[in-house]
Amino acid sequence: MARSMALSLEGRTLVVAGGDERELALAERLLELGAGVWMVGFPAALLPPGAHFAPDLASVADRAEAVLCPLSGTDPQGAIRTVMAQGMRILLDDGVLERLRSGTLLVIGSARPALKAAAARHGIRLIELEKDEEIAVLNAVPTAEGAVQLAMSNLRVTLHGSRTVVVGYGRCGQQLCRVLGALGASVQAVVFHRTEWARAWAAGVAAIWPHELASAAGQADVIFNTAPALVVTEEVLRRMKPQALVVDIASDAGGTDFEAASRLGVQAIHALGLPGRVAPRTAGAILAQVVPGILARSLAP
Repeated sequence: MARSMALSLEGRTLVVAGGDERELALAERLLELGAGVWMVGFPAALLPPGAHFAPDLASVADRAEAVLCPLSGTDPQGAIRTVMAQGMRILLDDGVLERLRSGTLLVIGSARPALKAAAARHGIRLIELEKDEEIAVLNAVPTAEGAVQLAMSNLRVTLHGSRTVVVGYGRCGQQLCRVLGALGASVQAVVFHRTEWARAWAAGVAAIWPHELASAAGQADVIFNTAPALVVTEEVLRRMKPQALVVDIASDAGGTDFEAASRLGVQAIHALGLPGRVAPRTAGAILAQVVPGILARSLAP
């Protein structure tokens, strides 16, 4: 991926808290740009050369100009993922946030309401990366490939010649339709407004409306859901064929009635964080491409 040679983070003190291989790749890039990088939630042996190990976030909070957290955000209790330091728990609570200096950047995928309120109380500047269009567009590629990989691993038929339904025709939905079509699947896209319908039509994808999903589900071998609202309902699941599959890549609770799926014997997979799971080097390169520019702009005087 192309990078700006003029970009510099010389002299900035940054903390990378939690995550996986993606954050390691990001830390390498931050170091290349001259930042001092402290890392929490990683074994010392895995840190890139030049990075500093920190045992916990509180110990380095007061020196940070920015704290970078995983795209996955926090769990309901306010803890961020520490995939490479099993058993470690990093909480983003008042006890930690009050140690940050006012004006410090807190960069995270998405912030729950409690974190937003706590950041506001302590004068912390919050940046949610899920709202960054560049990251969203780039991440749609590994997300779509990961969803297709899951389907291949769990179906008893090939995707070639199968009937597939993609719910939502946004960034991920468009990529899914493109990949599925290239594999020889029959693809229908559930669209939610006229602009999605127009994009699907321009791409040669058959578009249907949400009220038509239950009917389409009766013929589908797999439904891919990208919509973060309950659309794959019990009515839709009841129509599905035996051994059909639902792959739900929507954030938070997803868009599938998973309790009904379990009761009805429909295999439904809620697949979150696919870029980091199936293509961590690509996903890390995406963060390394985009995040330093966000930091440089946000930390500028």
